[in-house]
Amino acid sequence: MKAGTSPAITRLAGGGYEVAFQAHSGSLWSVGADNHGDWSQGMMAGTSPAIAALPGGGYEMAFQPTPGTSSPSGRQKTRTGAWG
Repeated sequence: MKAGTSPAITRLAGGGYEVAFQAHSGSLWSVGADNHGDWSQGMMAGTSPAIAALPGGGYEMAFQPTPGTSSPSGRQKTRTGAWG
């Protein structure tokens, strides 16, 4: 996890949890029941992602992307499925 940032955690509807964080590389990562890993999305230095479970399963993450990337500000990533 990158210094000066904080992880976000959510309990998934189907059980288990998912954690989102800015890795030391500056990239968005998530680990837990889904265990996705690196999303290959650069994050603005010093920012932390948010994560929320979806009632029907899966989760959404919001983050501030690195300036000048193709990711629009406030972009959300969604994963659905049954994990845990």
